[in-house]
Amino acid sequence: MSLQALREAPPAQVLPGSKTWAGDGAAVRSLCRPLGPRCGLLQIRTAAEYTRVARTLGLPTEPPDLDRGTLIGLVSWAGSPCTGRKPIRIESVRLVEGGGLLRADFEGGTYHPDGRAFVETAFVPGLVAVLVVDLGGNTFFP
Repeated sequence: MSLQALREAPPAQVLPGSKTWAGDGAAVRSLCRPLGPRCGLLQIRTAAEYTRVARTLGLPTEPPDLDRGTLIGLVSWAGSPCTGRKPIRIESVRLVEGGGLLRADFEGGTYHPDGRAFVETAFVPGLVAVLVVDLGGNTFFP
């Protein structure tokens, strides 16, 4: 599968999850695959992974049906934006044969160095793995 095929695929169904601030940015960061110095990607595919993440983030105790898809999360540990806006936002996921291209936005500007992490999660039916992340125009291959 090519990057071009992922970019041209129609948007997949994305079921919104939680949007939450986590006080302990270091604990959240340890769960992620880094996407540059300020953000990371969560991919939760098993009940054990979900339990670990749910404890850290205070998610509901029951996971989504992980046999049907993957719970993804974007994490920003840049701190709190001075604008008061959320630092990251999941925009879309495009799927080809279970592989995904995640598009998201990052709030530019000045951040308070308060150690807080912001996490946005979503469940994507049919997603096996995020292969590419387009975050604010920067491309990452987790």
